[in-house]
Amino acid sequence: MMMSMSPMVRQGYGHGPGSSGGVSPGPGGGGIPVTPITPMIMQQHHQQQQIVATQPPGGSVSLALLIDFIVQKTYNELTVMADLLPRKTDMERKHDIFSFSSRTRLLATRLLALVKWASSAAKVDKSVHIMSFLEKQSMLFTDTADVLAKIARETLVHARLPNFHVPAAVEVLTTGTYNRLPTCIRERIVPPDPITGIEKKNTLNKLNQVIQHRLVSAILPVQMRNLKIEHGRVTFHVENEFEVSLTVLGDSPNIPWKIIEIEILVEDKDIGDGMSLVHPLQVSFLHQLAQGRLETSLSPLRELYETLHTFAQSLQLEVLYTQALKLCRERLGDYLIIEEYSIGQSLVLGYWNELSSHDPKAELGYRISVSVDCSDIAQPLGVTHQPLLPVEEAVQTIEGLRTNQLEKMLIQTVYLRSKSRLVELSKEIEIYLGVKPVISGSPAVLNISILMPCLPSEQLVVTVNIHTGGFLVNVPQFETSPPIVKDIAHMLNSPTPEMTKFKSLISQLRYWITERRCEKTLQHLPASAADGITLLKWEENPILSKIGPHRLTIKFQKHPYAILIVEFLEKEECMREMEYFFHLIMVKKASADENEELSLGSSSGSAAPKFYLRPVNILPLDTFAATHGPFTAIDEPESNDLTIGGKRKLSASISLGAEISPEPKKQKNPPYFIPELAHIVAMCDERLPFALLAHELSSRGVIHGGCIAEANGTCLSIPIFRFLTNSSGIPERLIRKLHLRLESAFIRSQVQIKGFKTWNLELKFGNSGLDIPGISNPVNYVFEMALSSEDHIPKLLDSIMDHWLGIARMFMLLEKSKWLTRLFQQGVVGIKSFTWNNFTLFYGPGKIARANFMYSLNDKCYKVYFGGLVSHNPHTLLRPQLQSYLNSEKSWVLENLVKLLQETYEPLSSLVKLPTTIQLGTVSHRPQLPVQTFILIPQSTCHIRVVYNNIYCLDVHFQPEGLVSIRDGAYSLFDKTQVLGDLTPTQGLKAFLSKYVDESAVFRRRSQSEDDNPPSPISTLLEMEQNVATPTGGPGSSSSFLSKPQSPAPGRSNPHTPASPHITPTPTGFSPATSFANLASPPSLPHLSQPSPNPGGSLIGHHPAPSPSSTQMPAPSPSGGPLSVPTPSPNPSSLSTNAPGPGSAPTLMSSLGGHPSPFFTHAEGSPAAVQSPWGMANSPSMPRPSPIRAGHSPASMLEGRGSIANRVLPQRSWAGAIPTILTHDALEILCTPITTVDSGQDPGNSDHQGYPCSPLERFLGCSNLRRQLQRIVQAEEHLTLLPSTELGVLLFRSETMQFRVGLDPANFQYLHLKINTVTEVQFQWNSEEVQLLETFFATKVVRPPFRPNALAAFARMISLPPRVIRDLIQIIRLQLLPSIIEQQSWKWHVQLCLTVPPSALPIIAPGMPAVVISQSKFLIYLLLTRVQNQVVPMETDSPETPDPRQLDKQPFIVAPLVHDMGSNCTQLAEKRNGPVPHDCAALSHHIKRFTDFTLPSMGIDCTLFPTVQEILANFVIPPEGQIQQNQPIPNIPPQMVRPPMQQMMSPVGMPQQQFGGPQQGPPMM
Repeated sequence: MMMSMSPMVRQGYGHGPGSSGGVSPGPGGGGIPVTPITPMIMQQHHQQQQIVATQPPGGSVSLALLIDFIVQKTYNELTVMADLLPRKTDMERKHDIFSFSSRTRLLATRLLALVKWASSAAKVDKSVHIMSFLEKQSMLFTDTADVLAKIARETLVHARLPNFHVPAAVEVLTTGTYNRLPTCIRERIVPPDPITGIEKKNTLNKLNQVIQHRLVSAILPVQMRNLKIEHGRVTFHVENEFEVSLTVLGDSPNIPWKIIEIEILVEDKDIGDGMSLVHPLQVSFLHQLAQGRLETSLSPLRELYETLHTFAQSLQLEVLYTQALKLCRERLGDYLIIEEYSIGQSLVLGYWNELSSHDPKAELGYRISVSVDCSDIAQPLGVTHQPLLPVEEAVQTIEGLRTNQLEKMLIQTVYLRSKSRLVELSKEIEIYLGVKPVISGSPAVLNISILMPCLPSEQLVVTVNIHTGGFLVNVPQFETSPPIVKDIAHMLNSPTPEMTKFKSLISQLRYWITERRCEKTLQHLPASAADGITLLKWEENPILSKIGPHRLTIKFQKHPYAILIVEFLEKEECMREMEYFFHLIMVKKASADENEELSLGSSSGSAAPKFYLRPVNILPLDTFAATHGPFTAIDEPESNDLTIGGKRKLSASISLGAEISPEPKKQKNPPYFIPELAHIVAMCDERLPFALLAHELSSRGVIHGGCIAEANGTCLSIPIFRFLTNSSGIPERLIRKLHLRLESAFIRSQVQIKGFKTWNLELKFGNSGLDIPGISNPVNYVFEMALSSEDHIPKLLDSIMDHWLGIARMFMLLEKSKWLTRLFQQGVVGIKSFTWNNFTLFYGPGKIARANFMYSLNDKCYKVYFGGLVSHNPHTLLRPQLQSYLNSEKSWVLENLVKLLQETYEPLSSLVKLPTTIQLGTVSHRPQLPVQTFILIPQSTCHIRVVYNNIYCLDVHFQPEGLVSIRDGAYSLFDKTQVLGDLTPTQGLKAFLSKYVDESAVFRRRSQSEDDNPPSPISTLLEMEQNVATPTGGPGSSSSFLSKPQSPAPGRSNPHTPASPHITPTPTGFSPATSFANLASPPSLPHLSQPSPNPGGSLIGHHPAPSPSSTQMPAPSPSGGPLSVPTPSPNPSSLSTNAPGPGSAPTLMSSLGGHPSPFFTHAEGSPAAVQSPWGMANSPSMPRPSPIRAGHSPASMLEGRGSIANRVLPQRSWAGAIPTILTHDALEILCTPITTVDSGQDPGNSDHQGYPCSPLERFLGCSNLRRQLQRIVQAEEHLTLLPSTELGVLLFRSETMQFRVGLDPANFQYLHLKINTVTEVQFQWNSEEVQLLETFFATKVVRPPFRPNALAAFARMISLPPRVIRDLIQIIRLQLLPSIIEQQSWKWHVQLCLTVPPSALPIIAPGMPAVVISQSKFLIYLLLTRVQNQVVPMETDSPETPDPRQLDKQPFIVAPLVHDMGSNCTQLAEKRNGPVPHDCAALSHHIKRFTDFTLPSMGIDCTLFPTVQEILANFVIPPEGQIQQNQPIPNIPPQMVRPPMQQMMSPVGMPQQQFGGPQQGPPMM
């Protein structure tokens, strides 16, 4: 059943192909209504079922709704009780409240029970949903069965198919159309077909012919002749009035015209905003009116025109009236008056009412009338003028009426009226002034030329006021019109203008414009028009009184002492041209008391004068002569009427060689520019300073040639023929000689690039036959030109004279020294240039140094500056001393100075090689205090003090013949046993310097001079003592140095390039507090800055000249001190008590003075007398030393020279106070840094580390360490100082060892440590341990930079117990022999620090000794470096700083280890406060684990080295945060921890003597 009914079900649901929404017919063609079952009905049915299914089953309610009901109920009861309880008794209230509480409590209890049950009712909910779903499915089955039964019983019983209309279907399918509809449908709905285009065209053409026939036969007005026939209509166009279109509806002549469209053409573009002026209703009314008249009139077209024309004219008049009202209201006001307005008839306007009152031609006023022509209504609007205008002009005013623009019509009318008035005025001006004005422009303008030539902007412009009709006068060039223009305008607008007065006013205006032209010309000149300047007693001066009132006073900006007055007058033959007259007046300011007789006419203006000037000198200038002088030409205008009266024009033409031509010459300058004025102002501004300068030169007695123009007028100059000859301090003879060499001298003014002016003094000298570069070049001096020349000229002349005196002093210096003919020709120096005010020369070996000499005008002394081809000239250090010597009043000073520079260059270049760097750790108790290594303190030109670390001091004196003398500067010059100030004597200095004494060179130089000038035998001992105590000689070391001729020095090596010193001390002395640029320093050395009692001692030497008549020793200076005059000691026993026998004289003298004989004076190369070490050479009272003396034979000299290596050194502490004579080559060796020095005693102590250090620095550093070691030993408790018989040797001992420390006798550059075992004790040291300590001392302790704290750490280390020392020796062994670590494949290298590194934990200050002993504990610092392929030295005490890139690649750890000697425990020292670095924490943990788990099983005496060995072998830095606590480490095999004695043996079979050879490890402290 279900299968047979399924198609019907589908049909009922509307899914079958034959479904229908209408009536289903039955079998018999009828049908019954059947309700269709559509998808929409089924969807609504399902939605209703879903709503029923979602509702709570069994009348249930939601919990939220239930709670809401309970709350509402409780709130309602409370509200009711609040209203009712106040009216009840107390008992009733209590009863009600109790009842409410019971009910509410019971309700809340039920709700609570319900909520608790609902929280656990999940299964109930699921059951409810299942039941709802099952009920829903059951309902769906039931409904489906009901619907199917209904369809089977009701719908399908009556279902039938319809009868199809087969004919209609066949027609539609076959033909595509249906032709059987009724015809009434077509007749009522479909419109008829339109006519075709050809029919339309034929119809319109025929209609056009009909219209043409009607027009030809009708009466057509003339104004409507502008017509157009097209498209069956005729269109009439009347300009500015209307446009109408007509047609006819048939071809019968009785059919009236039909108006199709009317358009009014009257418009107002200003008021109407482009919109139509006629409303559409008005047009419609006009249409109806005109159509009605067309139908009834006999002349329809004429009637149409009159109707529309009258309306258009009325509209035009209304538009013009509206425009007039707007003009009166907004702009013109009372200037335009509407006198009459008749609607549709006329409009009368009035203007220029003020002019009508006094113009006889306009008695009725100025009017304009627009009206309708009453005689012919068809005519357009007409315009009438009062007064009448010419016909051709009146026609021009109608143009505005055609466009309905009243303002345009008024403008044209006013323009014609204004032009008419200006034409009348032009005729009168031409009659009275002889000038033909020009009328141009709109509005009309009358241009009157005042001057000739005249700019258009300078013309007098006359125009008419369009509002009032009066004349307006103006000069366009000037923003503010002159007051004369107002007078001219007032005169022209008067009822009866006077033209004679007009001519006078024009003349005044001409003068005023000329004055403005003068001011315009001065704009770009250094002058300006002066306002308020009044000259006193104007009328009394015969020249000033003749100057007219038309003048201009000009003041110069740079010259306040002068003014220029310009007078201008009109030419008689041509009043439009001006003549100019100039007067130059020299003035002075006057007080107010001198103004008593001041007249009113003397002031150039009416304003009160600002100040008064009194004329001193008045100079009238000839304009022609000023503008036609040499190299002067200006452009002048030429006109056609050249006559004899034109004197300037004729003379100008003749002077320029031009022919008189009738054609005018074209102007190059604008008309407002006055070339005569500009030229004269510029001439005065340029020549006034020269005039003052010439006057000042004449007043000072300088002969000159006045101001002249030179070089084709390029500049002005004053030639000077002779300067002053009576100069102070310069002999007149030298001034005259200088004048003979002066070829020319000029003073010029020049304009620099930036625009300011300067004075230029050019001096040119002759070369006098000398081929010197620059001697013939001109000398130029530039001076600034001040604004006030009057005050500046005396100062300028003072500067010029000072420069001339500077040249004279330079010339005097050169003439005094005679250097031009000797030094330059001999080739001693090379002169680069000589420019008369300074000269530059080259000197030194290879002439690589440069000295520049000049005379300073500010300081009034000679200056010298040094430079050269090298980085630094060493003479810069002695510049103040050399400069003072140059300014000394002595003969031959320049020649001596050049010789001094030549001889002292090499020793100075050697001294400046000494390092001047700042070092730390030099001061033991303050290691962070910076101290400069070497300080060079110049004392004189030949004396320099060298201070080392503020401890030692050396006096270096330069001597002639390539020698220098060096002594210990810590000793007094007067008492060799007295030490100065805070300085320390340098022990062993004499023995050290004696290593570098070249006896052969000293003997060779002295033998040459003694052969030429044998010494006198008188007072030999006295002079010997003086020479020993004062090695630089007698009176002034520089004099003795420079006076002798130079002798060749064979065997001299090439000079080295001098180093650049870092600090140049002041010439007055040295103070450590000021030498290091605000760095702290130890206590200052006051004795280094004591003044010299000799005023010239600091400039030319320290040694006073003894009296020629006296053979006694001079008394010592009372001041005493290192900078005082080094006078020999008056006690003769200071030398005689220590003098050896005759046989040892050469050796003793060699050790004392550096040469076997003290007589080293040389004979003079010329007979001229100069100073020598022994006084005046030509003095008969001064005895000369004799070379013949017992013990000083040549044989003894050779013997002494040959035994230099075995001579006996003086055993006195003050032996260094005796000067030692060295050659320049020896000084070069002493001061040159080297990296390797071989030790004669022990080859293993060679400095192979590569640290550049000079022998002098090594010696002084080792001497300082030896001195510091004595102090350190005395301070140590477990070290004992032993007496020593050897000078310079320190003996001390510890518990088990005895030490001997002394300088290496081979070169005095190393400290050697010799260790011996004490035999009294039971503990003995083997030779390998001793050798390790000696090697460590030599290579790590006493090495540059020679730090005392490293020595203190070593002393503390050797004072420890023997078992501890032995462990330290094993650590040292690993440091000196790093190959042991590499063979054992350990992870770390180790180095024993002697000073605290800066990267260590902040336990002890950096730089302090790295070994600290406190009771039974001691602290040491170890530097652990990671082992890699290549060992990179990373020591902290070495002066060689490791490469930062290597530090980044190679990790290191500074480990401070604390060893408790009582408990035999070793651990890492840690900070008490603050965080601990990760690597230190890991190392500390590693040591603790090793101490806890491994060391107790070893049973050794000292745990220091096993702990270090464990660190080197097994320590690994763990990552951050991975340090494990209490983790045992693997025990070290017994064979790895050997007894100390076995560990001292070389594990790799290395011989013990290798310890003395080259080391394999990195450099250490």
